[in-house]
Amino acid sequence: IRIWDDGSLEIINITKLDEGRYTCFAENNRGKANSTGVLEMTEATRITLAPLNVDVTVGENATMQCIASHDPTLDLTFIWSLNGFVIDFEKEHEHYERNVMV
Repeated sequence: IRIWDDGSLEIINITKLDEGRYTCFAENNRGKANSTGVLEMTEATRITLAPLNVDVTVGENATMQCIASHDPTLDLTFIWSLNGFVIDFEKEHEHYERNVMV
């Protein structure tokens, strides 16, 4: 843990034990002040089942799966791209289909 010259607090290699309410106190010959902030920990988002290469014949359907684990307190959105360009499922609704598999 380190306090910088500007008063910032840096915590290196955070663990669950660092979670909580942090209060900064500042004081000089003109007075005192304080402010509190909360540090919350969340689990990282990870791809647990990545899309696999698919070889299909022209005119057939192809399905590519993507499954991710994430912190349950956060929302998760899947975004697909084709050759670096995000697929617009509203514009491409006749070609691409968005399905949610449970």
